[in-house]
Amino acid sequence: KQMHDNRHDAMKMVRLSIFFLGGLGLLFGLILFLGAPLLVHVVLGDAFHESIPVLRVFSLWIPLIALSTVIIFQLLLPNQMDHQFNVVLLTAGLLSFGGALLLAPGFQAVGIAWSIVVAQLYTLIALSFVLLRAGLNPFASSLKTEAVVVSG
Repeated sequence: KQMHDNRHDAMKMVRLSIFFLGGLGLLFGLILFLGAPLLVHVVLGDAFHESIPVLRVFSLWIPLIALSTVIIFQLLLPNQMDHQFNVVLLTAGLLSFGGALLLAPGFQAVGIAWSIVVAQLYTLIALSFVLLRAGLNPFASSLKTEAVVVSG
């Protein structure tokens, strides 16, 4: 609703969400990356020591999904860009599936994790291009309020 009523304030909220959720995603991803050995040991046990590299690759996915979620729910869908969203989602799924087919035989679970991270990175980049083409850049300088000139 705010996107239609007051685009300037809506874009300020989007910027805030990008910084806040992106920062949280980065923080949680970093905690998961650095804490993977301890988490695997405590939660899964020493028998799952081989899953530490997989968990570390998946930790890269967290900030990507956080940023993608902001773009999808605060910019794409409120602006009736469902078709573009569906195209990006479909192509990302194909990329993930193709990547898994290529990487799984040689790299097993780590290959699957990388295919998912790469597909999410593609999703974020593709959604950003869709927004830029639609003129919905939340960081554009044209969003600043215009000064009112009073002639006297």
